[in-house]
Amino acid sequence: MFVGNVWEMVFHPRGYTIEPEVLSKHWFSITAPSGSLYRVWMESYMDSLVIRNGWADLMDNECVSQGDIGLFTRTESMAFSLTIMTRGGLQKSPTPNPLTNTNKRRRVVQWAEVKFFHGKGVKRTPKLVSTLYSIWVSSRHPIVLFAAHMKQSAVENRTLLLARDVLAKLPAGPAKIGLVFDGSSLIYSGNIQKREDQSAKINGGWLDFVRANGIKIGFLYVFKFEICDGGWQVTVYEV
Repeated sequence: MFVGNVWEMVFHPRGYTIEPEVLSKHWFSITAPSGSLYRVWMESYMDSLVIRNGWADLMDNECVSQGDIGLFTRTESMAFSLTIMTRGGLQKSPTPNPLTNTNKRRRVVQWAEVKFFHGKGVKRTPKLVSTLYSIWVSSRHPIVLFAAHMKQSAVENRTLLLARDVLAKLPAGPAKIGLVFDGSSLIYSGNIQKREDQSAKINGGWLDFVRANGIKIGFLYVFKFEICDGGWQVTVYEV
């Protein structure tokens, strides 16, 4: 899983080309939306990458909020630029003079999980710009996060098929699951079940959920699975 908190950020570079020199310990620079430059320390730990020593200051100074989406663009071998967007995909305005802003929000937000995934058409060679997305979520419960461009079969059929590499914490047998669209108070009831190949499917309510919330082919959506009141629930965000 991809876990982190307000003091550091942890992610597994699944499907993302990381040069060998990065898989040790290095200082990186991140140019934030305000134009301020932050130095963060990245190191490998148990097949994951951890960003710390500077990450908390960036989050606080740039007023990163719960549910914001970060767009990291690789600009140089050891440098990124960061764009912060709302869950609806709108770019947030930069915080003016964040390092000297006395009105900035002081808070302690425990980011229970950080998920990195590729943008469409990502370049993966060191000499070209590469892009990663992430979403920050605050929760005390186990969470499974993943993102996908919606295929025609998922929008038109009664069943949503889920890839096996995102299902480690989902129930093994058939179970009820609540379906919620971001910003809606309505909860649709569905069923989730793992298959023999360790993938899974959601049915029994999926198609009604798609039609009611205008889920579209080709659009990018983030799925957040979590345990709520003893049962599973998935919240869908349009990016």
